[in-house]
Amino acid sequence: MLGKYQFKAKQANRLLTAITLGIFTVMIAVVGLQMLARWVIGPLFGIYLPWTSSLSRLLLICLTFVGAAIASREREHVTVNLLMKYLSPRAARALAIAQSLLVIGFLVVLLHGAVAMYDLTVDRTFGALPTYPMLTNEWLYVYVIIGGILMLIYVLRDIVSALVGNEALLHSETKR
Repeated sequence: MLGKYQFKAKQANRLLTAITLGIFTVMIAVVGLQMLARWVIGPLFGIYLPWTSSLSRLLLICLTFVGAAIASREREHVTVNLLMKYLSPRAARALAIAQSLLVIGFLVVLLHGAVAMYDLTVDRTFGALPTYPMLTNEWLYVYVIIGGILMLIYVLRDIVSALVGNEALLHSETKR
């Protein structure tokens, strides 16, 4: 039964990574178009594309929070593990759990603020973007909420790993 859920989790992880790579590709294309419009097409033909700046910011925010969730999934966030190798396994496990609880506290505050900001910005335009449903201001906070929830899931996974005694969590150098 557990294998079935692990397979679905792997599929979901691959899908999240593919979506993130797609967003990154679109962002690179939009920034390239923005540079082309600003430095070549604009001066030569008088055609500027003001929406590219707003769209690239929106994509960057999306990429930041979804990318942070992927980093959490891979346990690649910056952490101070200097003490871990000097502590007993039990103390290292307790420190890992305490660290995860602090991250959960941060994520709860982040999610609370993102939901509040979402409510304040519903149907507001975002820069020079047209007001299509996916391009309004509240989408900035939708990406923060999605990334925050994913990070929360991964941190809860880390707490469970620490509670059951997964040594790979406690010593990052054994991961590689």
